[in-house]
Amino acid sequence: MAIISAKNVSFGYGGAVALDNVSFNIEQGDYIALVGPNGAGKTTLIKILLGLEKSNNGSIKIFDKDVSSFNQRNKIGYLPQKIDSFNPLFPATAVEVVALGLLSRKKYLKRLNKNDRLAVAKVLEIFGISDLKNRLVSELSGGQQQRVFLARAMVSEPSLLILDEPSAALDPQIRENFFEIIEKINKEKKTTIILITHDIGQVGEYAEKMLYLDRKIIFYGKFSDFCLSKEMTERFGNFSQHLICHQHKLP
Repeated sequence: MAIISAKNVSFGYGGAVALDNVSFNIEQGDYIALVGPNGAGKTTLIKILLGLEKSNNGSIKIFDKDVSSFNQRNKIGYLPQKIDSFNPLFPATAVEVVALGLLSRKKYLKRLNKNDRLAVAKVLEIFGISDLKNRLVSELSGGQQQRVFLARAMVSEPSLLILDEPSAALDPQIRENFFEIIEKINKEKKTTIILITHDIGQVGEYAEKMLYLDRKIIFYGKFSDFCLSKEMTERFGNFSQHLICHQHKLP
């Protein structure tokens, strides 16, 4: 089943082209690394997927529904690069922030029921932050905060999880643990993952496929195919290409 199907999507800001005739399918259970240089259109593409922007041309379907009419946002979990909506001075605990992932999806009676509380407790345990539940989020470290907001994105068990530079502010050890959690979610829950990252040298250890975007799709496929792509060899060089793919040992 295609979770996302994009056909001939184009978008421009004024006279500047952000996306040019972009087409791809993302299947259920895929783990996609969305990479590319600054200004390549990655953020624009995600905004269109989330319904925050409308493409100039082409079409995008999510769960077989046109993105413009898609109204099941509880199927999508999103972790932005910067948590702009979070006021660090607001006295919210970790458990309260995670619960917002359920409350924001309720139309009426925005209160937690027994099943909601169980879901929050379960996701806190998955991300190893049960012991932090009553701590103010503003008092937590960057890595702990990142896990809290990821738990908020995952508490409703979305079918699609979009992560925008999730490890940018994490130290190496916490980053490793973070990616292990994401990989576990993908493999055990079959959650479709789109990971936007500049860390192209590491993501091949975790993601299954790469979508390399530079206004147009330059490459889309498995990392094993990326390693054999002549076009990618010309772009990165043979040595760097093998470092990125993580498919075999270098000589």
